[in-house]
Amino acid sequence: MIRKRLVHLSVLLCGLVLLAACSSKPDCDQLFAQAEKYYQDRKLVEALEAFKTHVQNCPESEQASRCAFMIGFIYANDLQDTLKAREAYQEFLSKYPTADEGLRASAEWELQHLGSDISEVDFLQDSESE
Repeated sequence: MIRKRLVHLSVLLCGLVLLAACSSKPDCDQLFAQAEKYYQDRKLVEALEAFKTHVQNCPESEQASRCAFMIGFIYANDLQDTLKAREAYQEFLSKYPTADEGLRASAEWELQHLGSDISEVDFLQDSESE
């Protein structure tokens, strides 16, 4: 009788552990939407953490490459942390070689111009002199 109760208790406990593990995994679409919302609301630290969480928990999702790009973008353009921006952009380029070509081109351009004064960027000077 006691043995039977222990077996039932063990099965119940295993089920609860599995349920907790499954329910604790975040929904990738919700994570992405929350990260975008934080960024739109200019909650930059929260946005950065949400984008990082998405990349960590949903690396194969459709939005993962955009999230990885946005980490570099926030560091470069909002927080002016060129060291972390460089690391994030390089990680984006190596981790997502088949990402949207526009995002890849933007990351490569950003890497070439990190820390530059906007007035020093060549194509901007050319268009201003015309």
